[in-house]
Amino acid sequence: MSRVLIADDNQVLALSCNDFLTKEKNIEIVDIVNNGIDAYNSYIEYKPDVLLLDLDMPVMNGVEVINKLCEDDEEKRKDNIIVISGTLDRLLPYDTSKVHRIMPKPLDYELLLKTIYEIQGQLDYNKLEETIDNLFFDSRLAAPYLKGTNYLKQAVVYCYYNEELFKDLNSVYDMIAEDNFIRKIKGKNVLWSLQSLIDSYEKKVNKELLSSYFIYYDNTMELTPKYLLELIVNQLKYTQK
Repeated sequence: MSRVLIADDNQVLALSCNDFLTKEKNIEIVDIVNNGIDAYNSYIEYKPDVLLLDLDMPVMNGVEVINKLCEDDEEKRKDNIIVISGTLDRLLPYDTSKVHRIMPKPLDYELLLKTIYEIQGQLDYNKLEETIDNLFFDSRLAAPYLKGTNYLKQAVVYCYYNEELFKDLNSVYDMIAEDNFIRKIKGKNVLWSLQSLIDSYEKKVNKELLSSYFIYYDNTMELTPKYLLELIVNQLKYTQK
């Protein structure tokens, strides 16, 4: 579900956006405002996934809203604003790190919808990465000094989004090798690093800890790269329900 805040003093355009977007079952309009102050306050209150923002608004214009939101370091890292305006030049000298796309009027509604889903996809990905990091820390898997930690994280992301990959993990290792082409590694190097990570992991944890943390853990199973990946992905799926 993508939560959207609409900020535009053109009531006709704002309502038109609302009517178009509410037809989508995966989009919720959290608020519609017509000036910059209300846009900022509503954003702080609702924390929307996406802000549709006009630049020419009374009280506080869109550029000022962007600048004020960028004062928050956490918010600044999110490029979740879609600027909707007929006058774009004055935005250029300012911090546009939060601006995902600038769309001129009249609006291309299909492109608007595609852009919202692009932003939501990136937000979901970032959230998944954060959840994986927390899982690694809580289960004592985090070992920054081992390359296998990063490779494991990449493998988890691939398999989380496509569980069919469990049938051919060698293809996953090859994809990770391609992602890390600067290191000039091959898929077998990724597998070796994962096994090294597991060897290190088993020295500092016992089966009781694994059983207490991973709900699907079977202490009769050998902790192979494939089994560890399955445990982590299943744990993520379970906690995301």
